[in-house]
Amino acid sequence: MILLGHNASVFDTPRLLLNGGSTFTSNLNEMKVLFGDSLPVLKVLRDMPNSPLQPATNKLGDVYETLFSDKFDAHDALEDVKALRKILFTAPLQVPNETLVNHGKCTSPNNAFDQATFLERRQDTIQSYDGKLYSTDQGCKESLSTSMIQKMADAGLSYYTLQALYDKYGLNGLYGVFALAPTTATTNSTCRAKSVSPRVTANRRILSMILRHFQKS
Repeated sequence: MILLGHNASVFDTPRLLLNGGSTFTSNLNEMKVLFGDSLPVLKVLRDMPNSPLQPATNKLGDVYETLFSDKFDAHDALEDVKALRKILFTAPLQVPNETLVNHGKCTSPNNAFDQATFLERRQDTIQSYDGKLYSTDQGCKESLSTSMIQKMADAGLSYYTLQALYDKYGLNGLYGVFALAPTTATTNSTCRAKSVSPRVTANRRILSMILRHFQKS
């Protein structure tokens, strides 16, 4: 069984599993349920020659109107489900199950739950920089870019982690965690193989901004 939703891998599936918790997720896993996403499926179908989806956007309401010259109540969850069912399983698309499986980003509840948990922690990490090293105020000169903050979050570095590093090891500790390459274990547990890339960045301007911030704080 595949539970399918439009852009579900970003919104519906994470919210459902995080609210349901680990026990709920495990029960779904035992039932052999999979989660899928109709958005990448429709993108593939739209790129095909003479696709009836052209020139629709990725919005479900736009897709529905393009296919059926009609509208539905897009603010009603049940109507969303009925509309998606009609889009996928009636003419003109009548999407085969094989297409849904191959292009629908199907994944197990356990994998989806792990991904949702990771993204939630990542978002908490990103928010830890708000008003400190990151600001949405375009006039703020001492603000890192959104992409850099995301890169720091992907490396598992929250603002509080950096503060603790600075308090314990000073500027050298901050420089090391940003600019030096991480080490990864090899088949021999006593050996370490060094990556050629820095853990986050070795950009002098970015490093200087971060170091200045903690010197002032």
